Amino acid sequence: MNLLTKQRLVYGLLLAGMVLELGLQTFWKKGLGPYWSPVIWLLAGLTVAGAALWLFARQTPAPLSISSPALPRWAQITLVALVYIAGCLVVLFRVWPVFDEFPIDPHQSDVIPSMQYYVQRFLNGETVYAPMPFSTWTIEPPYLTMTWLPYVIPELLKIDYRWLSLGAFYGIVGIYVGRLLWQQRPLMEVVLKTMLPFVWVWLLIVFDRHIFGHSVELTIVAFYLFLALTLFHSKPWVMALGIVICLLSRYAFTFWLPAYLVMLWIGKGFKPAFATGLYTLLGVLLLYILPFWIKDPGILKRGLDYYETTAIGQWQTQPWQEPGAKPFHLDRGLSFALLFYDFGNGTAEDRLAANRSAQVWVCLLAAIGLAIGFYFWKKRGLDSRLYALGSLKAYLTIFYAFLHVPFSYLFMVPLFLSVALLYETPRMGTPRMASLR
Repeated sequence: MNLLTKQRLVYGLLLAGMVLELGLQTFWKKGLGPYWSPVIWLLAGLTVAGAALWLFARQTPAPLSISSPALPRWAQITLVALVYIAGCLVVLFRVWPVFDEFPIDPHQSDVIPSMQYYVQRFLNGETVYAPMPFSTWTIEPPYLTMTWLPYVIPELLKIDYRWLSLGAFYGIVGIYVGRLLWQQRPLMEVVLKTMLPFVWVWLLIVFDRHIFGHSVELTIVAFYLFLALTLFHSKPWVMALGIVICLLSRYAFTFWLPAYLVMLWIGKGFKPAFATGLYTLLGVLLLYILPFWIKDPGILKRGLDYYETTAIGQWQTQPWQEPGAKPFHLDRGLSFALLFYDFGNGTAEDRLAANRSAQVWVCLLAAIGLAIGFYFWKKRGLDSRLYALGSLKAYLTIFYAFLHVPFSYLFMVPLFLSVALLYETPRMGTPRMASLR
């Protein structure tokens, strides 16, 4: 079997992995049952990461061998822009009724109402991280700064916070599409890859519209897609910016971060790695520690304790479920939490603790393994940035597979990192991107 044939087969594996990931989160949710579905989802995500890395190391093929029409550059840009605008409009008209269907109501979901607390207190000069009283419960604020700070904009404009989330997604996709055009990829490739993220969101709306009514996770998706872009930048402060906005929002990549800094050290030298780490520390100091944490060092622990309290609530049958039913979020086939719930020992608290401990150890070992793998990748003289992206996808897939409170909206982050990986796979015969050593 020649290299070209192998490349096509591996590319097929990558696309199949992406379809499986998407299917198990949309039209085929729990399609293999509550126990096997997360196993296949994990394998699909790791297949996407592994196939992409294999292709990155061997000059990657195009997803479809369709010849592009001989159009002038301005016509190509216009066509891609029209496809992008059409994608935005299709998603807009699909999600708009969802916003109307799900008015912001803390009794349905306290995610957005909590953010309103943070933002309004911040704008009024009040203590942001004070307890948040609702009608029958009180929240100890668990969110870090970048989870709520961007929503100062819609608060000042007096618009629904969910529009900012959608706008952030549009913006990051536009940057990716512009990058494809700048790289002068074949027109059909750019068109297909422009459509892809909008198709993903459309399917998520169709099969799980609640996540767009009750959450603003597209903002976090945009943050992680931005982080993926910063992996290819040469300036430490830009790389640190991508790290900071994710670290202070959905900090799922905590164990991967030290591995990434080690990759920077091996790949680019001590100075860039140290500068990136220093800028990251500065960002955390300016955005969280100095304005909030230093005034009340207990806020972080109280927030984490609140997470533990709410987590155990999700490991119980909900009031609106049939008596004796399995906890709703654990039984959706999105993580191994149900395995710990059904087959673990002790109380629900013990089984949850076992799930959490397993997640920590598996993620720690995964980060160490990915750092070791980078040594051999770099030894072959391959692009360190591409490995960093593939390793981020692999790590987050493992992290979410062991998530002990598997809300479905959280799984959008690893899903869209597959799109970021696909965007980096150039057409057949394209020379491998030069490594920034």
